[in-house]
Amino acid sequence: MGADIHPHAEVRRDGTWHHVTDEIFPDIDNYLFGDDKRTAAPFDARNYHMFTLFAGVRHVGGVPTIAEPRGLPADVSPEVRAEHGGDLDWFGASWLTLGELLAVDYDQERTAGGSGETGPLREWFGDWYFAQIEAFDTRRPR
Repeated sequence: MGADIHPHAEVRRDGTWHHVTDEIFPDIDNYLFGDDKRTAAPFDARNYHMFTLFAGVRHVGGVPTIAEPRGLPADVSPEVRAEHGGDLDWFGASWLTLGELLAVDYDQERTAGGSGETGPLREWFGDWYFAQIEAFDTRRPR
């Protein structure tokens, strides 16, 4: 049995959060085979390194956690609120900002828990992960 993530992207305009529906994020299944298919769901993959980084869920040794689960914000978009809907099988609801993702030192050397493998976080996450951040960053107002 595994854990999955139910990711959403939102952008704040005029003081209100809006659900991003544009398909701007690389789809993991296609990205790995060189296809440029896009999806509206960022970080939509079963990756326990990523879950650990985002919220300490499925903790993988050697990976830092940005923030423990914060729950859904009170002002989350109606689309995200409706999808979450209080499903009892869901846990660890949280949120992160682009700034928090960009502030991580991905070049820091870490040692993996079980294997003892050492290397920078950047290598543990791979190109697809950083393509997700790049897609977010291109949407950011300058």
